[in-house]
Amino acid sequence: MSLRKPYRVALITFVISLIGFLATVFLIPTRIDIPLGLILGGVILPLLNVFQGLAEKHDNEQAGTTFSLIVIVLKFVVVVTLLIIAAFMYYKWDLPYFNIFCLVGVYTVSLLATILVYLTDKE
Repeated sequence: MSLRKPYRVALITFVISLIGFLATVFLIPTRIDIPLGLILGGVILPLLNVFQGLAEKHDNEQAGTTFSLIVIVLKFVVVVTLLIIAAFMYYKWDLPYFNIFCLVGVYTVSLLATILVYLTDKE
């Protein structure tokens, strides 16, 4: 039995983020903001993809379709909110804990994983 599409996207995003986290921890040990940005995006986005998968499980019913749309909008709102908070922390408040460019990189990886999984699916 294969994984549903949102779960595959979540797994790909998490694995690539984990590899990036381990690489930056060992290659750039003085910059803590880069691995923390990767971990923040690499945990939040797969969780949102899992919620999307749970919503798509009930997609045959009218309530399931409404729930799926709510989850997609919520996913967009959470991503934009995290980017804004990371930007304010990094540039306005001078708290370099989460690198905004790493967050954008993880979101790009998730988008590419979504495109890859949905385009290569045989269903």
